[in-house]
Amino acid sequence: MDTANFSVLNIGGSFVMLFLMSFGLSSLFVMLALRSSDWQTQMAIINLLNLPLLFASNAMLPVKIMPGWLQSVIKFNPVSYAVDGVRQMLLGAGSAASTAAGYNALAPLWVDFTVLAGFAAVLSILGIVLSWRLLTK
Repeated sequence: MDTANFSVLNIGGSFVMLFLMSFGLSSLFVMLALRSSDWQTQMAIINLLNLPLLFASNAMLPVKIMPGWLQSVIKFNPVSYAVDGVRQMLLGAGSAASTAAGYNALAPLWVDFTVLAGFAAVLSILGIVLSWRLLTK
């Protein structure tokens, strides 16, 4: 394992990416929790959303061996951008050596950050608005 990309900046950037991803998903799950009647329903809905997001991303398999329809789904999945950004920062997945080893970056690092920041911002705004509406009744 090559540790040439382990630096304070790359580890910090990975934490920021994972924070944005978890913030967006937490906002989504809070919105669902506000609408559900009991905790079993809430957990079932969360798993119904969480697992397909994970399995329809590049977290388990490389994009190039996936079917064409799934490759297009990956481009709309925020989990894919989080995985891609962390791989680029910690493993150097965008470098020439990693490309030769079979790792191809999904998008440039700035695109990964932008998608995750947009995902977190949109879902947190929706969560705040829905919370105000449902909790003030």
